[in-house]
Amino acid sequence: MNRIAFFLKKINVPLSTIFFLLLIIPTLFWNNPLYKIGGDDSLLYYIFPLEMIRYFLINIISNNNLSVLGVYGNQLYMFPFYFLILLFKNTLPFLNIQALFYGFNLGLGFLFFFYLLGLWIKSKNLNHNFLIKVIASVHYVFSCFTVYTLWQSQLFVMYLVAIFPLILYLFIKGVQENKKIYIILNSVILSIFSILLLSVPWFVALLISSFPLLFFFFLKNKKRFVIFSSIFILILILLNFYWLFHFVYSPFSSDHVAIDIISGVTSQSFRNSNQYLVRIVSAGNSLIFPFLALFHKNIQQQFGWQTYNIFSQQYLILLYLNLVFLIPIILASFFLRKTKTQDRQLYLYSLVSWLITLYFFTVKIGNWGVNLFVWLTLHIPGFVMFRNMYDKFGLALAFSYAFLFAISLKIVFDNISNARIKNFSLLVIFVIILLNAKPFILGEFYKYPMWTTKNTYNTISGFNSDFNDLIFYLKKMDEPSRFLWLPMNNANYIQISDKSLKNHYYSGVSPLQFLANKSDFNGKISFPARESDEIFKGIKEGKYNLVGNYFRQFNVKYIIINRDISQDLQQSYLFGHALYDSQNMNFYNVVLGKLVRNFGKRYSIYEINSRFANEKIYITEDTHKFPTSFLQIKYRKKASYEYIIQVKNLTNKSYLVFLDPYHKQWELRLPNSQIFINGSHKLVFDYANGWLLDPEYIRKNVSKQYYHENVDGSIDMTIKLFFKPQNYFIPGIIVSISILLLCILYLCYRMILNLYLKRLY
Repeated sequence: MNRIAFFLKKINVPLSTIFFLLLIIPTLFWNNPLYKIGGDDSLLYYIFPLEMIRYFLINIISNNNLSVLGVYGNQLYMFPFYFLILLFKNTLPFLNIQALFYGFNLGLGFLFFFYLLGLWIKSKNLNHNFLIKVIASVHYVFSCFTVYTLWQSQLFVMYLVAIFPLILYLFIKGVQENKKIYIILNSVILSIFSILLLSVPWFVALLISSFPLLFFFFLKNKKRFVIFSSIFILILILLNFYWLFHFVYSPFSSDHVAIDIISGVTSQSFRNSNQYLVRIVSAGNSLIFPFLALFHKNIQQQFGWQTYNIFSQQYLILLYLNLVFLIPIILASFFLRKTKTQDRQLYLYSLVSWLITLYFFTVKIGNWGVNLFVWLTLHIPGFVMFRNMYDKFGLALAFSYAFLFAISLKIVFDNISNARIKNFSLLVIFVIILLNAKPFILGEFYKYPMWTTKNTYNTISGFNSDFNDLIFYLKKMDEPSRFLWLPMNNANYIQISDKSLKNHYYSGVSPLQFLANKSDFNGKISFPARESDEIFKGIKEGKYNLVGNYFRQFNVKYIIINRDISQDLQQSYLFGHALYDSQNMNFYNVVLGKLVRNFGKRYSIYEINSRFANEKIYITEDTHKFPTSFLQIKYRKKASYEYIIQVKNLTNKSYLVFLDPYHKQWELRLPNSQIFINGSHKLVFDYANGWLLDPEYIRKNVSKQYYHENVDGSIDMTIKLFFKPQNYFIPGIIVSISILLLCILYLCYRMILNLYLKRLY
């Protein structure tokens, strides 16, 4: 009983209560028990974490992208987060894991921001400083800026709501108290959420916004700040070495520039082309709304955002009430002379952070604002990632606004002695925060139809039975070639109807890669830009043979017909009425071959028309042409990085063609050896691989034990096609696991030592 009483004393009841209320909001008011999924991110990891780990994350080449051609890149950085989802899903199978994780993000975001403020605002339970931190932390997690930019997209970046204040808190606390345990814990936590690699623009925006605050802290702890930063970065790199190596090595590992995405985004031509976008996006912005903690009005109105109904009917009503967020910031400036030095400095640095973020969030501040932003875009490599400034700086503004608000309110309250005024002010502020948060809390932002549809929703309870049958059949097919979904759309999305709910669809990148271990195409973005334009132009102009030949070049061997696309979706931005109708029976009659199987009335699998027949690997004397027969080659896919190929009757110089994205580190080897078959490696169809095989060279340079010479002088031999960077895959994992174990041992040692010292003294 004494232990229970001691434990209860340690619990902060008000904080625990607020955390629990925030935790259950998504479960009570959002989409539960449905899952809100789809888009570029798919969000299907909340339903299929194990499948994504098994068939998607382990591939470093080819089969590591959904609905598009794969490249060399390690997706394993997602593993810790997916594994965390898997643990919760197996432990709590009766809960909607998506809603649970969203609740954790809200609740932990509140707690971590509260503790971050506590580094400067000291308080006792339920006194005014305590309530200031509570209100500012609620203001942070319910911020309109975050709701508009993160919670609607629901990408990994939303977890920055909780993670950023946490890593800032642990880092500053570690430096202040000279305790490396906080720095090591910080590295481990951030590594678990290494998915935030995909959040670089938002994370960098937060760092820009927080720079004055970090500089303020640096001035007080210069030497220790530098040392602890170095330790943090070093451990973080080693913990994430298993994927960072491939991320850094990839751009330098091949001579085909098309695979280097970073170079493309940071190129001068790309930056020049985005000037127009920057000016259009910022044209209607105005400082008045973000000053009053509201999102920009005009961009919603001009571009027909669905959120404008909520904004006009609810947020605009609160416009003048939201002065309560601005008034403490203004009042605090009048009390600065009477304020303690640290609070005064903290206010000034926080004010600078807020003003910087306000500028980047708005940009349209006279002519100089847009011109400066364009200049930064043109002259600073990588700055172009902020071209949708209202999106990338949304969380940064939520953070800087709430932080400055808390510091300002503390300064004002320190100079007011009347407790009634303080209590009344806190009550009014809290009520207005809740009024602002009402649409978010009640899930109104999630109850709109999909964009440009009238009555179609992207929340589902599960896939329909016909699709599940299709997946089961595809799993059994031993087929490394690609599948194509028809009709194709303007994105690279697949539409899968719900198992029971009418007008509810999954609309996003295809799950075939991790559900059936099959690669597929389904839209305009699936193909490289030039070929994509040619394909869709060919469909509209009736040049179906041209289109079929492109399918052949991209290794489409089977076509899946999807008949389960509603009229509403057909007329949405995904298809457009003309695009859907242009993929008619005339088109199907040209590209479709033999029917393989029907799956209810929704789906059918066809072979591609025999005139466009192909294989992923084949022999040809001319790389611009397909052979008349594919019998000269037999091959087996052992993994995405390894194929075993049997070549028969090789008589003349010929090319071995491999219809996967080109990379110079694909190697032809003799099986069970490190002996390479030296043939010139060239680019085929502007994306794939080809090697010259010369029988004379083989006879002179390869031992006869590795090939068989037929009576007619032709050669039979077995070749292994292998992707060399796979050799670094396991060693990288070993490095990271070793460092993780050392970190865990150190953390456990410090915890046990602290407990021992507490008992001793």
